[in-house]
Amino acid sequence: MAMNWSASKKDLDTIEMIVDRAENMYQELNNIGINAATIMMDITAAHCNGCPLDLVGLFAADNRDFFHDIHGIMKHIDRRTGKLTDCFIPHYARRTVATTTIMPNSPLDLKPMEGNIQ
Repeated sequence: MAMNWSASKKDLDTIEMIVDRAENMYQELNNIGINAATIMMDITAAHCNGCPLDLVGLFAADNRDFFHDIHGIMKHIDRRTGKLTDCFIPHYARRTVATTTIMPNSPLDLKPMEGNIQ
């Protein structure tokens, strides 16, 4: 199965700002092995393949959380699938709300109790 690279123009613009910030941070740390293309591909792959990111939040994050997420994504991404491995979840992964459907008259269907409650 091919990786999904379909990010919106707005997302790609934000990822580009994230890449610029990350590249500057890695340069300050004298980490020569990291380049903008690698950061761009890893962030985009993670975002489009199973771990949607709060990109605006990530860009605005404090240095500690920003570095945690960027470095963690780059360390834990499977570059064949775009999935994050080793149970790594970035601080700025988009939160999803699980929903449950309760069927009427099931044991989980909480109806008001009849009678007086004291």
